[in-house]
Amino acid sequence: MNDNLRHAMAAARLQATDLATALAVDPKTVHRWLKGRVPYPRHRWAVADLLQVEEADLWPGSTQRHCAFNDEVQAIYPHRWAVPRATWRHLFQSATREIGILTYSGLFLAEDTGIIRLLSDQAHAGVRVRILLGDPDAPAVATRGIDEAIGSTVMAARVSNALTLYQPLAGTTSVDLDSFGSATGCSCFIVSA
Repeated sequence: MNDNLRHAMAAARLQATDLATALAVDPKTVHRWLKGRVPYPRHRWAVADLLQVEEADLWPGSTQRHCAFNDEVQAIYPHRWAVPRATWRHLFQSATREIGILTYSGLFLAEDTGIIRLLSDQAHAGVRVRILLGDPDAPAVATRGIDEAIGSTVMAARVSNALTLYQPLAGTTSVDLDSFGSATGCSCFIVSA
């Protein structure tokens, strides 16, 4: 299953038939790609151009990326949604000093009660947990919603929901939960061993 392609198509609001029409291929061919078959290079390039993403983001094993991994960098993911849920759990569970989460909403983490419980357990074990989310009323959050094509009010609602879902952690001594008002331009997750 090619979840990267599926997510990129959803972000571009394209169905398999739309992609097939644009590339002049049979819709069954696109469904094969979604099931995991890697297309010929000319089709990979065309799909990447159409979806406005990097070819390696859609088919990580099909192209060579020159990246020097070291002891600190274990893996690189093209998008947050490409990171397996088990990786998040392992990452947060392996922390011994600090977990830092800086993102606009981090709703995908906040909605996972297992992650919330894990963060709470880590905080009770003495790991400092710092969560910094966007301010729902900040212009930067509205701009981010527009950039993601979900609308400014939807993005603000996501941030508000995340802040609410993270609230059970707020009473814990080792947890700092706050929001920011200016743009940072990225999401950042830091785990200190």
